[in-house]
Amino acid sequence: MEKAKNHCRHLPMAASYSGLFEGGEREIVRKMIDGLDRPKDIIEKVIIGDSLIGVLAGGRLGLSSHLGSGSHGKHGTLVGELCGQTLYDGARLSLQPDMISTAIGIAAINAGFTGDVSEESSPIQEEIVTLSGSGEVALVGKFPFFDWLKERVKKLHLFELQNVGGKVPEDQWSTTLQRASVAAITSTVFLTRYSYYYLSNTKNAKTILIGPSTPLTPVLFEFGADVLAGSRVSDPERVIANLHGNGCYSEVVKGGGIEFVLLRK
Repeated sequence: MEKAKNHCRHLPMAASYSGLFEGGEREIVRKMIDGLDRPKDIIEKVIIGDSLIGVLAGGRLGLSSHLGSGSHGKHGTLVGELCGQTLYDGARLSLQPDMISTAIGIAAINAGFTGDVSEESSPIQEEIVTLSGSGEVALVGKFPFFDWLKERVKKLHLFELQNVGGKVPEDQWSTTLQRASVAAITSTVFLTRYSYYYLSNTKNAKTILIGPSTPLTPVLFEFGADVLAGSRVSDPERVIANLHGNGCYSEVVKGGGIEFVLLRK
């Protein structure tokens, strides 16, 4: 089968976005920043595309979704100020309250890790099926493989902040998550400030973080993640050219230079 792209949006509810960034959520972000492999690398470029942000430092390009907050070219001053600063400085933007700063910070974090990753041997949705066995699956974010997955697992529960049909009501989130044997979570939860919530409520599940915003750092294993299914840029120049073209994520992937990779606990 064709490999579905590991990307979806888990948009924030405006009233709750900033208030969620406290306690465990802030601790996750601080530990990722403090654990960077290459904190002193100098930021050479920051590119804000139609769907992704790229931060280039030391020849490595880190990516993050920005959930549409980077559109319309309103962030030139911030981008200009970052060039010449360290990855540590850029990563600290993920502690700021606005989403575009958070997204740039996550991209900087992704540029700063050089973990021992392996290429995906099969699409991540197939791994979800294998891990689930006869158990239930929690899917955070409506990924392109949603319908395919629904036909192959015992029961699939959809968690979404967007107004989509069939999602789990918010007052049932916690109990439903705790029943799941597998939790597949879009890494845009780092942008919406829900990462700690999901990781702390899926301790009984095999937990997979998925998408281009996934920081490939073992720090996340301390908080309950079991598999990090992210991306590695093998050809920064090619990807930067596609980001400048303002293509959506699937178009950037089709342009080449991005590999889907895994880091396991």
